[in-house]
Amino acid sequence: MTLGGDRWLRAVFLATALVFTGVAVYLYAFRFFAWLESDAAVAALLAAKVLHAKSPVVTDWYYANGDVWFLGPQLLAVLPVAIFGAIPASLLIAILIGFGLELVVLVKVFARLGGERWIAVFAAMVTMMAWSNAHVAYSYIQLAYGFVTCLYLVSFQLCAGLAEDERPRPWRLALAALLIALISAQNPTRGLVYVVAPLLAACAWPWRAFPTRRRLVIAAAVIVGWALAYALYTWVFARVVSFSIPRGHLEFVIGGIGRIKANLVMLGRGLSVLCASGTEAGVRAIPGALLILGALVLLCREAFASRAFTALRMFAVVIFAQLLCVLVPLLIGNLLDGPEAVRYLMPSLLSMFGLAVVIAIRTLAAAGSAWGRRVAIGWLITVPLAAMVAAADTPPPKPRPYLWPDAAELSRVADELVRRGLTHGFSVNLGANLLTLDSGGAALTCPVDFRDAVLPLRWLTERRCFDPAVMPERFYVVAYQNETDPRAIHATFPHELERFAVGETYEVYVFRTSELSPAWFSLPILDGALATFPMRIPATHLQLTRDQAIVDAGEVVATGAPGTVLSGPGFDLPKGVYTATWIGSGLPSAGQTTFSVTMRRKVIAQTALEANAARTARGELTRLSFTLDRPRKGISFVIESAGGGRVSLHELVIESNR
Repeated sequence: MTLGGDRWLRAVFLATALVFTGVAVYLYAFRFFAWLESDAAVAALLAAKVLHAKSPVVTDWYYANGDVWFLGPQLLAVLPVAIFGAIPASLLIAILIGFGLELVVLVKVFARLGGERWIAVFAAMVTMMAWSNAHVAYSYIQLAYGFVTCLYLVSFQLCAGLAEDERPRPWRLALAALLIALISAQNPTRGLVYVVAPLLAACAWPWRAFPTRRRLVIAAAVIVGWALAYALYTWVFARVVSFSIPRGHLEFVIGGIGRIKANLVMLGRGLSVLCASGTEAGVRAIPGALLILGALVLLCREAFASRAFTALRMFAVVIFAQLLCVLVPLLIGNLLDGPEAVRYLMPSLLSMFGLAVVIAIRTLAAAGSAWGRRVAIGWLITVPLAAMVAAADTPPPKPRPYLWPDAAELSRVADELVRRGLTHGFSVNLGANLLTLDSGGAALTCPVDFRDAVLPLRWLTERRCFDPAVMPERFYVVAYQNETDPRAIHATFPHELERFAVGETYEVYVFRTSELSPAWFSLPILDGALATFPMRIPATHLQLTRDQAIVDAGEVVATGAPGTVLSGPGFDLPKGVYTATWIGSGLPSAGQTTFSVTMRRKVIAQTALEANAARTARGELTRLSFTLDRPRKGISFVIESAGGGRVSLHELVIESNR
């Protein structure tokens, strides 16, 4: 089928190309730097570490979500970083190289399926289109999901070629196994879900004229590739690299009916984000929703219409299986912790869009059913319309504290840090790596979390960030100009040497390193899956918030004023039965002291200590038992005084009884 055969189809192609080109030029030529945030800066910073280590796997780095990045966009940044240094311009050059490379790869993959170059170009554009704000963030500025989508499609293409070959050559089997190994070695669980399981499903599909021996050979190559990746990850990478704390994004847990209902609601909100960049998008989400629905119909029609084997049909089965392999854990587990978590579906949806273009055009070229042709025509016409609606979502988000950084002001902050000779400091996570990049690496800025105290955040950053041995004479903290951050800073650090600002969003505090307690670097408390028991938490721990209390001789002493004496730390605990014991002593006073265990402010255990029952020597003040039916977040231990009740607190001991 030629592009000039139907005027409407040519108009659809040209309109899609116009929107695609316009959005790409707008983003990369005019708005790229406004879209930058801490995670987006990682590619250039990690490339600098790769150059220094002379290895694609860097050991002096905190890897996030259990991933070991070595086959990723940071490799594309090695050359520009080597020439220009780790600066924003180097990152832009690397992203442009990666985006162009992705388009070339997609065109080649779809050319094998569509038969004509214009169909492949059309499919590649639809795959890479900025369908929403989320697509811009994860496929244009970071490249993360577009890059892995290309890797998945190439592995599927290699296996489809093997399935078509009556006598697959050993080197082609080895090549497919090697690529699957390289993909999966970065995270074997993700490789199992996104690559191995879908390919095995395609091998088990009831095709006609697909010999069992060939199925087994391909399946064996896939399994061998994944097994090599698992061995490399488990016995090499996991022993030499450093993972962020926590190592994984979430400890996966299967929920009940209530969890599934909540996940369905969250999935709907998330799909709205992918369709129109907002959970309240309303009618603006309709074109994107029609795009997803139509692509799914075309995919299912191709997969289930016939059992006759073709490479295109195998692709349809693989992508459909991949979608299910990702969707099922999202619906039954705890991965959907917010609408943005629906991005885990992006590789499947992006592949589905491109494949739907090929299927739709092939449907029009064949003498098929009338309804199939109507679906194909309707979906193809929807493509440029949805793209035009999505183009309105490409401007960068407005800066909002803790949600999106003010990239322009952070650039000025970085310049001022360099001018003042400040070389090591800390900032809220969204701005940390970006400040390092903006300063060309001259000011190493490390991520922290502002709660009741400032907590180190070992997340996608250098290990030397939190090494007191390399700290210079002065360090800085970049905070928001609000009430929360300064309070956390003053609760954590000594009095600042100076404070300055270059705009209205951020302010910088400068401290003397010799006055910083080395204990700060051991924060935060290891909780969740990393928790070990018995857990002993000093009452003076920075993650425990003091209110009606003072510190005297290393203990927290209640003043007797009514209200909260101590609370915190608001951390995560696994499923189990627990005992929490407060060690300390009672002080002569009237009234009582109440000890509680709360879960996101809901009391789950409580006891009271009367004044006349208080101990005057240090010992066990009280003991509380509580049970968690599943891993829970926001567990805190709260002590309140009423009527003048006073205690002196030494430590909290948490024991797991199961």
